[in-house]
Amino acid sequence: VICSIAAGKHDTRADATGSDEISALATSFNLMTDRLDITINASMDAVVQMDTAGFITGWNNQAEKIFGWTNEEAVGAMVHETIIPLQYREAHRHGLNRFLFTGEGPVLNSRIEITGLHRDGHEFPIELTIAPLNITGKYEFNAFIRDITGRKQAEDKLRHSDEQARKALNDLQYQKFALDQHAI
Repeated sequence: VICSIAAGKHDTRADATGSDEISALATSFNLMTDRLDITINASMDAVVQMDTAGFITGWNNQAEKIFGWTNEEAVGAMVHETIIPLQYREAHRHGLNRFLFTGEGPVLNSRIEITGLHRDGHEFPIELTIAPLNITGKYEFNAFIRDITGRKQAEDKLRHSDEQARKALNDLQYQKFALDQHAI
């Protein structure tokens, strides 16, 4: 149980049989891990956890919906081969190595817009935040990912409407000017 917990296996259950203090502690531990799992899976954002080697160690329900991979398929896979588009893979590997060597990462603990890779191969816009966690001297990474396709489409539609309105206003101003000139 201790090794599984240390390895980050959220489905690990402590033996809570009995009525002693250890059983009470095990019951509390099980409730705590249940709450954490329920909270992570209730998130409207994808939560993807990765170890220092680049393997996916955690994958919530929203990650399944956004990226198309089941938990069983994603956990244990390399993150750069699963959800990172080809054009960003080398930067990802370089950034990870840089962080592990220097402790610095320009995209860590900030929110960026980039593209993600769906299982079927299409890319889509995402908002990404990566938080490194130092757990007992070993780093883990939590990525919080939001599909912003709808927002980007709305922004494009608004931009197009704004361009059309400006063109219509310019046309009206030109027509008014032409009428004013003709009336002279």
